[in-house]
Amino acid sequence: MRAAPVVVVLWAFLAGLAAPAGAAPTWTRIDSPNFIVVSDAGDRTARGVAWQFEQVRAVLQRLWPWARLDTGRPILVYAVKGDAGVRSLAPGYWEKKGDIRPASIFLSAPDRHYVVVRTDVDLRQQEVNPYRSAYWSYVGIVLDATFGRRLPPWLSRGLAEVMSNTIVRTDDLTVGQIVPWNLERLQRSRMTFAQLTTATGESDYLATALGMQLFDASAWALVHYLMLGERGANLPRFNKAATEILRGADVQAAVAGAFGGLASVTVGYDRYASQPSFMYQRIDADVDVKREAFTGVVMGAGDAAAMRALYLARSRRPVEAMALLAEARAAAPDLGLAFEVEGILADDAGTPDEARAAYARASELGGAGFFAEYRLAWLLWPGPADPDRAAVFARVVTILERSIAANPSYAWSRSLLARALLQIDRVADAAPHAQRAVVLAPAEASMRLTAARVMWAQDRRSDAKLEAERALALAKTDGERSEVQEFLAFVGRSAGAPGPKQE
Repeated sequence: MRAAPVVVVLWAFLAGLAAPAGAAPTWTRIDSPNFIVVSDAGDRTARGVAWQFEQVRAVLQRLWPWARLDTGRPILVYAVKGDAGVRSLAPGYWEKKGDIRPASIFLSAPDRHYVVVRTDVDLRQQEVNPYRSAYWSYVGIVLDATFGRRLPPWLSRGLAEVMSNTIVRTDDLTVGQIVPWNLERLQRSRMTFAQLTTATGESDYLATALGMQLFDASAWALVHYLMLGERGANLPRFNKAATEILRGADVQAAVAGAFGGLASVTVGYDRYASQPSFMYQRIDADVDVKREAFTGVVMGAGDAAAMRALYLARSRRPVEAMALLAEARAAAPDLGLAFEVEGILADDAGTPDEARAAYARASELGGAGFFAEYRLAWLLWPGPADPDRAAVFARVVTILERSIAANPSYAWSRSLLARALLQIDRVADAAPHAQRAVVLAPAEASMRLTAARVMWAQDRRSDAKLEAERALALAKTDGERSEVQEFLAFVGRSAGAPGPKQE
């Protein structure tokens, strides 16, 4: 999987002065059940940030019993002090004089989801959560992990808009509080139900900043009505519709079935969106999430430098990342994570030999984790004329098995393992990994295509064709579409021919 990182920023007018130079800060790592937090703000603050993210996850689980919350990639949160802390990780936002500064940043990369948050903000007395963009994107990756197809923009963006302004307090959370600019837009104008529900990703409404703002405000109102309208009585109906969508039903048909028809929803939305104010819901904090139970450790200088270099590498700041790698190596010469970062930088620079050597060293040292093993396997993949194909594939299989042992939820390792096993005619062993990859990443075309290849090898021709057609519908890039179309063309040429065979 080689995709450019996706970055989402919440712009906030938060001014501050950089801390004076002095002793290097102490970095703490906190591991909660579902998040990793690294922070220069101390153990207590780091635990508090981890607790907040766990509470947001718990609310999603409580409100959306149908949601799949295992996103397959670790979520790594950098909780840093003030402007200086954010600037050290995201210097690009300070390179233009007068630019506004981010309060939170979300970056999704092939190995991890990354979040940067400032710790010097008060989340308790806010109309707008300063971490709103991070929560918005987190909701997005939960939806991607749950549904095996693209949701219409009104639903995916509306859900993210509603849930992103969840504000975590000591004893409770507020869900569904409207942000002031959405309220202002709704009071001026809004899209009709028909306009919202027929808009696609190529819609004019989503092609400009102003159009997207109107779209998001209107989608917020529609989803807020479906989820929290009628004083909360709508939530069971909404969850019924979501469950039907998850089972494959058409989105509008599922909503109509749960809410007594689209005409009823249209009337309800029109009435609801024209209100001068909106109710929101208070939900008690999950008392089972105990911050004192999280695992915590003071990071060594090498680990702290490598962890920051990792973010800078993923945000395409190679110069700053290399400087921190030198710092990490000086403190801990044989640090597996540092070699993983070196491999990422070499990957991005288009130097596969250097990347392969770095990932191999990370693998030898241990502790580098699932992604270095996955990329090493990918870069070792032999060509058709390689005389040692069988031996190399045997090594690739072993490496990918280590990757899966380190992270059983990483779909890309399972899919690549299925492909490797196919190459050495271990079809029966490949099948469960291909199937599991589809479950873990149902909206990824590559998982569906690998599953189709395995089905073809099992002589399940009609199933293979159907799964490949699903892959084509999910393809996001020209490269993905081309690969799926090539397989479908092969299927078409092979119609009526005896025995499945595809390289």
